[in-house]
Amino acid sequence: MLAGAVVLALLCGPVGWGLLWLLKRLTLKALPLRLAVNRLLRQPWSPLSQLAAFSLSFMLLALLLVLRGDLLDRWQQQLPPQSPNYFLINIAPEQIVPVKTFLAEHQTRAAEFYPIVRARLTQINGQSTDGNKDEALNRELNLTWSEQRPDHNPLVAGSWPPKSGEVSIEEGLAQRLGIKIGDTVTFTGDTRSSARRSAACAK
Repeated sequence: MLAGAVVLALLCGPVGWGLLWLLKRLTLKALPLRLAVNRLLRQPWSPLSQLAAFSLSFMLLALLLVLRGDLLDRWQQQLPPQSPNYFLINIAPEQIVPVKTFLAEHQTRAAEFYPIVRARLTQINGQSTDGNKDEALNRELNLTWSEQRPDHNPLVAGSWPPKSGEVSIEEGLAQRLGIKIGDTVTFTGDTRSSARRSAACAK
């Protein structure tokens, strides 16, 4: 990026001087145009610096567009086949059947519907998570429950199903936070806290 900015600056100089040289040799009859050109010629560094600034801005904009496309392509390549690309949220229980009917009419296969509540992980074994820089602790997590374990969440440790007062934690999150089977985790949501024992880890 720095090299591109240097090359752009080197190109803007000759191009800008060339444009000013052409303006100097133009014969303009309109008084306002002559006054504007004379002002540019008296202070050549002002239009040149503005040209460089605009060129750099357009270069950065083009770079952002290229990087955005590249990042999206890489992200899509990392997704498993048949990954969902649309997500429906805030569906009330009485709306599930109409939604399924609508999707079937449009020949769209939907994944299983499951409930979600949002809460923060605020304590691990009674110790506050304040000060931990992990991204998962600086936002609300999506918590869900189900009688059946989804096939795409294979069990890697512990036992299924969790008993009352127990939870299953995603493997990557458990590894990052050092949570082991038998540890106690506390979730806080809607001004209330609830402590649960870690009973399983799943992918």
